[in-house]
Amino acid sequence: MEYVYHGSHISGLRIITKHLSTHQKECVYAVDNEVIAMLFACNENSHGDYDVNISIENDMPILVERWPGVLEKIYSTQASLYKLNGKNFNHYNFLWKPEVISYCDEPVLEEIPIKNVLTKLQEYQKDNKLKIYVFPNRPDYIPLDNSDLILRAKKFESMGIENAVEELFALYPQLREVAVSNT
Repeated sequence: MEYVYHGSHISGLRIITKHLSTHQKECVYAVDNEVIAMLFACNENSHGDYDVNISIENDMPILVERWPGVLEKIYSTQASLYKLNGKNFNHYNFLWKPEVISYCDEPVLEEIPIKNVLTKLQEYQKDNKLKIYVFPNRPDYIPLDNSDLILRAKKFESMGIENAVEELFALYPQLREVAVSNT
């Protein structure tokens, strides 16, 4: 890959520094697609996978709003799309298919300011580069009660992320009963 992209709500970065990832590795995440990078440029109020589902259907990125108003809450923000040199980035089998990581701090080649991430995502949808499912709409494989997140939270804890299940139950108290009934 010649170039990769990193979306962030933090503007003005000259270097993207390594951070401890959900995979418990110090690295910089990026993707080879600007649209997917923008999906990760939400603000600091985001609870990540607990707020939205980001995946790919028929080679198109999709964004699923898990509860009413969360897209507005986390994406109505300024952000930056950072273009990085792809030479140090590699894909590993523990990563989501579009993701690549570098184990080095990475200098920014170009910063593209985004005035409003949600507006940009809606533009991508109009251009048929992204499919957005606004609550309660969603693909059949994502249950309306978001109970699929129970297994995801347990997986996070197995990867060393502390309190992932309790954080989930704080956001979705009704899932505590679902989790108990499924054991």
